[in-house]
Amino acid sequence: FDRAEEDFIIEPITGGASTREYFRVIIPRLPTHASGVLMLQEKKFNLAHSDFYQVSEILRKLNLPSPLIYQEFSRDGAFYLQDLGGVHLHDLVSEVMDDEEFVIGLYEQAIDHLIVLQTRANNYSKGVAAFERAFDEKKLMWEMDFMMKHFAASFASWKPEKNEKIVLKKFYQELVAQISALP
Repeated sequence: FDRAEEDFIIEPITGGASTREYFRVIIPRLPTHASGVLMLQEKKFNLAHSDFYQVSEILRKLNLPSPLIYQEFSRDGAFYLQDLGGVHLHDLVSEVMDDEEFVIGLYEQAIDHLIVLQTRANNYSKGVAAFERAFDEKKLMWEMDFMMKHFAASFASWKPEKNEKIVLKKFYQELVAQISALP
């Protein structure tokens, strides 16, 4: 950003279960108060090998929603992205709960996107690091721990008691063993 700081309004975007940080950047001097999203990662990246970039490209090829990447700042571990708004599916459904047909349509659309992703993403997987990762027991347990730390604790503000942690760990170990045994 080459402009003076007062030319922008920067608002943190909270509520994600990620180690990335997001900020909405509003440019008030433009007639529509245009905005974008600054995404900060923990480390520098090579654009061509960046998980975010590679997955974004696949989503675009599949005609699935994905914010445009306006600018990358690989040395700083950052992307400047299209702002798609701040409404989550859960929030939208909560607002229109009385319109059952509309709610069902929203969930059907989400499921349709998942089906496209599951059935066609492999067509674009060659050389994409995310497709080369093995979801073995170690990786799956890492995902469970990550979910507990960044979703349950941070996002949902749920911190299980010691006995609940023991039960959850046993459950996760059994679940992970079953999942990793699948082809």
